[in-house]
Amino acid sequence: MNINFRGATVWARKTIESDIFFWKPAEWFKIWFYIITKVNHKDTKPFKRGTNYFNWSNEGIQLKKITGNSWHECIKWLKSQKMITTQKTTRGIIITVCNYALYQDFNTYKNIDKSDDKSEASPKQVRSKSDTINNNDKNDNNDNKRERDKRENSPSYLKNIPEEDLIRFSNTYACNKYQIKTKAESLLLWLEKKGRVYKNYRAGLQDCLLKDFGKRSIKKEIIIPKGVEVIERG
Repeated sequence: MNINFRGATVWARKTIESDIFFWKPAEWFKIWFYIITKVNHKDTKPFKRGTNYFNWSNEGIQLKKITGNSWHECIKWLKSQKMITTQKTTRGIIITVCNYALYQDFNTYKNIDKSDDKSEASPKQVRSKSDTINNNDKNDNNDNKRERDKRENSPSYLKNIPEEDLIRFSNTYACNKYQIKTKAESLLLWLEKKGRVYKNYRAGLQDCLLKDFGKRSIKKEIIIPKGVEVIERG
């Protein structure tokens, strides 16, 4: 099968803090990078966006110096982390990258980069044609909010933190996804041991992250006007 490797893929800078980059064998990230690159970037007749066919006898040629065992162990781990799903075929597997469209969209990272502490705009600024939004949309929003509240008010939230929250927390606090998951697990054990409960487990986790890691500092770039000489002090 001929693969079109033209174009580009999108990678967040915080990828270097991901579990597969930071904790797993070096070959695994190479495999992950290869999968992201090979899956379709748009829908085609045989496969949808984020999906493609893989066969180790073919992939082994592309992934030099990587053993078949590393390939299969990595695939197994990616599935356990819900990063991919697989479907067996006669000669190989069909791999689908979960949330491919989300992470291959620049707007995703623009939204994440916005500060959580940014004050809400005044009613006059946000008021527009949205005043005429229909009742169906309002009902959908209410249903989504109730579902979100139900999830955040349950201890199971600490066992299965939504990916969007992991990204937001790792951008807000000075920690990575692995540290967030570890803190959530230890928090859950502590609550069970003490027989305590939280009204909102998401908020409780955020309090712990703030206390243990603090907020991530934002470095501002200093722009020096042309013609201005900078003198370094010894």
